[in-house]
Amino acid sequence: MTPEHFQTLLDRRGTAIGTWPWRDRRAARRLLAQSADARDRLAEGEALDRALGGAGVAPVGPTLHARLTAIPGHHPPSVRPIAEPRPLWWAGATLATASLLTGLVLGTTLFAPTEDVVDIAGLAYGDTYLTELSQ
Repeated sequence: MTPEHFQTLLDRRGTAIGTWPWRDRRAARRLLAQSADARDRLAEGEALDRALGGAGVAPVGPTLHARLTAIPGHHPPSVRPIAEPRPLWWAGATLATASLLTGLVLGTTLFAPTEDVVDIAGLAYGDTYLTELSQ
């Protein structure tokens, strides 16, 4: 963390480093341990906070504070596991195939008329097509 970035965080988030996001908080503490300039900037910010007396800052109740501090700083990525094929799907596909095959077999064998076959072409064109076919 650079001193300029530290100053930006002080301006945006205030001097309570414990309320900063965990990555910024960790980097700020390392910078404070190494840099006298960063410690001076923090001291100036704290002096300004004392001079203002917390003006414009609403107090946070203990319940809200506990809820906010319980939020983890880093969330693991949410990855959906790959769903296994459901056995019920295969059962449905098997049932549909069996019904289709049963319908085809029954439709072509049992319900086909064996006597008095209707001549569809004769219904459509009359008897004239028979004379043309015989010639």
